[in-house]
Amino acid sequence: MAELEHPDFDAWQEESGMYRARHKRTKQEIEADTWRRLELLACAVQIGVMLSESAGVRDTR
Repeated sequence: MAELEHPDFDAWQEESGMYRARHKRTKQEIEADTWRRLELLACAVQIGVMLSESAGVRDTR
């Protein structure tokens, strides 16, 4: 398992080749078959977090 750097996520590549990440604040997990796809999913998660925060919704996980 290789650790990968991302500012808002703990990210890694599994031995199977899949990329996984966990959002540092919300703990939401994502996975993808390429690093680029993982980055795109990470952007979607970040947008969701920003929209929730702007609406006054806090993640209580």
